[in-house]
Amino acid sequence: MAVFGKDKKGTIHTIINELVERTNSEAQRLRVLEQRIENIDTRINSIEQSILSNTNQMQKITKEVENKFRKRDEKLARMDTVISELVKHFKKLATKSEVKEVGHMVDMYSPLKSSFITREELERILSERNK
Repeated sequence: MAVFGKDKKGTIHTIINELVERTNSEAQRLRVLEQRIENIDTRINSIEQSILSNTNQMQKITKEVENKFRKRDEKLARMDTVISELVKHFKKLATKSEVKEVGHMVDMYSPLKSSFITREELERILSERNK
């Protein structure tokens, strides 16, 4: 029986050694998987931070663009108002033909350019014509 006892101890010892080796191997594989998971988690956190940073930058840029468009819209509205006021004022101004007409009137009534006749001269000219 001693032979059988040694064999039992040897097989138990072999089984225990095999179980310890498998446990160690599985533990090592678990550590490797945990490291991979930690690396992936780190990458995901980095990507999330990058996305948040990019999102914040895009929001700032979007607000700046919106403000610029709003300012340009306000400026265009003011320019439109000024242009319409200018058009109203220009409509009130005299046209070229009206200025010429006033010029002719001034020329006609200008004492320096016009030669007026007296009543006696007019009567004399009319009497000469009637003869």
